[in-house]
Amino acid sequence: MRSRKVERISAGFTLVELMIVVAIVGLLATIALPQFGVLRLRARRAELPVNLQSIRSAEKAYQHEWDTFTACQAAPSAAPGRSARDFGHTFGDNSDWDMLGWIADGPVFGQYSIDVTTGALVVQNFSAQAYGDLDGDGVTSVVVGDRHNKVLFLTDNAIF
Repeated sequence: MRSRKVERISAGFTLVELMIVVAIVGLLATIALPQFGVLRLRARRAELPVNLQSIRSAEKAYQHEWDTFTACQAAPSAAPGRSARDFGHTFGDNSDWDMLGWIADGPVFGQYSIDVTTGALVVQNFSAQAYGDLDGDGVTSVVVGDRHNKVLFLTDNAIF
């Protein structure tokens, strides 16, 4: 009689293999989660100058078409903190922002406004501002831009 070899087929993972995988995933999570928070703050910080540059371009286009600049009231009504707020205006609402042709694409982390200087002896200019407490530390970030100067941060953000 011949002896038969019995083959064992492994149909799953051992407990040790699963524990190693869980340990690796846990290690990766402890490294990635703090970086995720930093990336969220960077995205919030990027919103202010990007939107303000877009507002600056819209204001210049408005001036080329109507030969004047337009002032826009602060929107939203208060500077948001760590949570985004609704901009408060939509296209077709006949607001000053609607006339300018710029409306935020959803909730924003900053408050935006435009002031206009006029006068007989003064060359007309505009000043656009953005304010926001991006990281919720009580320090408001300020970004400005006008007809002649590109958008820049006036405050030093210690977010990064």
